Amino acid sequence: MVNMFTHYFAVRRSKIFFSAPAVPVGGKRKDLDEDIKTLPVGYRQCFVIIHGKGEIQDMMTRQLHIKHSIIETAFVLVFTTFLTVTAVGERAFAAGIPEFDEVLSEESVRSLSGKYDKDGYFLSDYAFNRNDGFFAFMQLFYFTPQTPVIQTLPTVVHEAFHKYTRNDTGLTVDGKEHESMKVYTGNGKGIKVHFTRIFRSKDIAESMPKRCRDTSSRFSLYVEDAGGTMLSDWDGIYGLLNEFGGYCWGMHDNVKLFAYRDRFADTLGTWQGFIEEGESDRLAYAEFKYYILHYLRYAKEHHPAIYKKIMANAKFKKAYTVLEKQFSQDIAQYEKQVGQVRLRIKRAGGNVSEVDKLTKDTSVRKSYDVLIKEIGKKTYRDIEGQLQK
Repeated sequence: MVNMFTHYFAVRRSKIFFSAPAVPVGGKRKDLDEDIKTLPVGYRQCFVIIHGKGEIQDMMTRQLHIKHSIIETAFVLVFTTFLTVTAVGERAFAAGIPEFDEVLSEESVRSLSGKYDKDGYFLSDYAFNRNDGFFAFMQLFYFTPQTPVIQTLPTVVHEAFHKYTRNDTGLTVDGKEHESMKVYTGNGKGIKVHFTRIFRSKDIAESMPKRCRDTSSRFSLYVEDAGGTMLSDWDGIYGLLNEFGGYCWGMHDNVKLFAYRDRFADTLGTWQGFIEEGESDRLAYAEFKYYILHYLRYAKEHHPAIYKKIMANAKFKKAYTVLEKQFSQDIAQYEKQVGQVRLRIKRAGGNVSEVDKLTKDTSVRKSYDVLIKEIGKKTYRDIEGQLQK
């Protein structure tokens, strides 16, 4: 049976978002309750552990607070099926390197990230070694058993970042507060960021201009938080930084996997997933950078005491600076790689216009430009200047 939620969350996390009217989809997968029973207790409340806060309720009812539309779900089912195309190319690899259509497994994740992305390997290995059902959670709620690892690894790394960030820093699943998070900054190291007083991120929603709210469905999911479950809302500026970091290391993994994809034939089938992941994460950079800076602007104007404490938090400022630098460097690398993809496809006799459809004058590119223009204003430049001191 098709797992609608699996497809939905996989694309929500790692692919481009398309807004549609919020028409709730009734029902749930009939066999999902039995599957949930196979998970360790902690992951029966998995959405709360990674994204939620507050008293534990039935896991499915909490998860389904995030509304989605029939139109979006139908798109996801078709889109995900289309993306599972297998590239035809050379398959003579060194022992242990997965082939292009190798399905997602702990072994394929370790093998692929171990060869191409040491940071992705560190994060996923950390999450797997907790032995608390992380991989079972990923399989159940994000992917199907047939999903290729190359299509999913950036999402695994993204969620492993959240696992690293939250696991040993006081987060509980019984409604208790947590006071810090450990932000992964690369090379197997992290910065422990203690929380200062905050207000919810949803408080800044109405102060954002419409053009900055409408860039993707991430605004309604992470800032407006209609379901009331997201740490990006409840933890304020620190929750927004948490998501910024997740997308940062997902983008990094995608860029690092360029060398793996480059072993195959230069067709759109080889490169489409790379481009769509990159375009989505590129937009996430602009979105979460804007959310963070606008939160600080709002705090400065409406909660000056909170703003002062945040800006005095040296570890927060350092973590933001490291992530922002890493993210922007990976975006620059991604842009160069897209240029290389165009040349490779052209030399192979392919249709370069198909690449251009994904990277030029798209709604995602336009949304990115809107946000970059907004955070280029003096108000935001000044705030970021204070962050990076």
